[in-house]
Amino acid sequence: MRGLADPDRSERTLLVVLGITLLSLAVRLFDLGGRVFHWDEGRVGYWTLRYIETGFFEYSPIIHGPFLPITNGYILSILPATDANARLIVAIVGGLLPLSAWLFRERLRDTEVIALSILLASTPILLYYSRFMRNDILVGGFAFLAFAFAVRAIDTHDIRKLYPAAFFLALSFTTKGNAILYVACFGGALFLALDHKLVRESRQNGSLKTTLRNWITAARSELAKRSGRIHTALWIPLHTLGLAGTFLAVIVFYYTPRPEFHTALREPSQWGWMLHVSTIGAAEKLYDLWFDSGLQGHDYLPYLFDLTETLVYGAGILIVFAVLGFIADGYARADLDTETGSRAIVAFTFYWAVASVIGYPAATDIRAGWTATHVVLPLSIPAAVGLAYTYRVVRNTWQTRTESATSAPSSAQPHATDGGTDTSETVSGEETTETETEHNATPPKARRILGLQRSHALTLTLVSLLLLGAVVGLAAPNAAYWNSTNPDHTEMVQWAQPHNDVKPTLEDVDRVIRHTDTGDSADVLFVGTANPNNADDVTLYLENESTAETKPVGGPAWHSRLPFPWYIERAGGHTESVPPEATADEFVDDAPPVIIARDWDRSCDDEGDRCLDAAFSDDYVAYEHEARLWAYELVFYIDEEALADARAADGLSDRRE
Repeated sequence: MRGLADPDRSERTLLVVLGITLLSLAVRLFDLGGRVFHWDEGRVGYWTLRYIETGFFEYSPIIHGPFLPITNGYILSILPATDANARLIVAIVGGLLPLSAWLFRERLRDTEVIALSILLASTPILLYYSRFMRNDILVGGFAFLAFAFAVRAIDTHDIRKLYPAAFFLALSFTTKGNAILYVACFGGALFLALDHKLVRESRQNGSLKTTLRNWITAARSELAKRSGRIHTALWIPLHTLGLAGTFLAVIVFYYTPRPEFHTALREPSQWGWMLHVSTIGAAEKLYDLWFDSGLQGHDYLPYLFDLTETLVYGAGILIVFAVLGFIADGYARADLDTETGSRAIVAFTFYWAVASVIGYPAATDIRAGWTATHVVLPLSIPAAVGLAYTYRVVRNTWQTRTESATSAPSSAQPHATDGGTDTSETVSGEETTETETEHNATPPKARRILGLQRSHALTLTLVSLLLLGAVVGLAAPNAAYWNSTNPDHTEMVQWAQPHNDVKPTLEDVDRVIRHTDTGDSADVLFVGTANPNNADDVTLYLENESTAETKPVGGPAWHSRLPFPWYIERAGGHTESVPPEATADEFVDDAPPVIIARDWDRSCDDEGDRCLDAAFSDDYVAYEHEARLWAYELVFYIDEEALADARAADGLSDRRE
């Protein structure tokens, strides 16, 4: 254990970590609604609004765990249903992650604790997806917190700290199915770390048998000490039940369907059903979709390449410091305050990260930047060690140079005459060269400060450049990817991200829906269509609109409307659609104030084209936008009169600039 022995220094470190955490929260909350919803955000957001509206919710693995819909159900019942408020819980969890560094204070030095909090606050991949309503930061953050509390329980010999570990691990399981992978990584990394420890101690003790006997004896002694007056045979089952109860309470709360949860909670006879549906029932649903449906049936190498690319662009400097930290922790010199022999926590988290790099390309069903968050979180600990090590090299090198400059021996002083002027001859009486004369004319202390050992100067320069690279490597990507919808940023931004220029149009759609009385008719019409190059590729059409009120939605193409159902639903709009074979003449006369269509249906270039521009040119204004990063343009036709009235009702001009 390497805790902070100085209480004052420990307090200062905590204050620094708290300050970094506040900055982390601030940067995640600033302009949180500045990016239009991604496809996934729109899907989860829509079903959250339907849950708030109807009170009905049941776990559906396709939108991952129930944490976001249930939690946002409470948040959006109190706060307005905006993009920022829907992302609020993810931003808060991601923003508070730097505070978890304090839990490792017995294992990490104060500089390493601070470095860890900085990396958790500022690594681009973590920052970007902390401002994104997806479960990846949640599942990873909760699992990381569970690990941190488990480490703290071991370090303090306090089993009570395992209860928050159980709580956060359970929360991790309520967010996304890959919480299972975290547990698998924990197990694999623990095996390797224990194996290293076993080999090292067996060499010291001269016998594997002796080492195992010592471990068993130490474990029995620790259990007897911690159980106190309670017999170990009773103390262990009591805490096992307590930890299991904590875990299951969270699972039951989130996975039990609504509104059945509230009624069953008051009926003890229903508790068995609640336990079954939230554990076995949920596990069966998860298995059927994610393990038994072939969603992971893809080539491995392209997914590995995408993950590696995202790591390089979104956490490149962290990877450099992680490798440095892993090596330095085992081989650094004692004069840098580093004990030889890798610490278990550094080895454990490094192996955890490596296992994630190997495993996630096979486990994931889609190529996306958010997968990298599951590598970056564990890798942040060895990276913090590497960053702090680099800082210590700079500090110690500078101190060595300064001490050398202030302790110059008297024999190095230049010879002078009684009058105080420098001699122009050497000790041997030979005449000096011009260069030697200039050198001797330089004051000796300045000569030592400016011309000290080249090795120290080179070391100082290299590690200073590395630290500068850390600053640039964290700041530059964050600036580039901030609320980005740039199609050139695919290493971080996932392809199902609409462009931000659609936001003003969505604001107008919202105004028109809120201020236009359409009675029982639809507010928005989706024009179902088939790809001109592939008649089986149908988009925007839903045969029965009422199926969109509850899961599962009918076919054939509701999901191609995302993320816009979120925006329509929160405005209180009702939708309708026409099939691909319908002509413009069939719906132009009684069309609602908002019409959404594919771009290829605008023109009259070929026979059979719908000619929507011509059909709606007199009364509607058209706005075309990319609804994905590329190759998915949608056209929004908005009734000009309805738009002018709606903008006037909001105190705006009748036309958008």
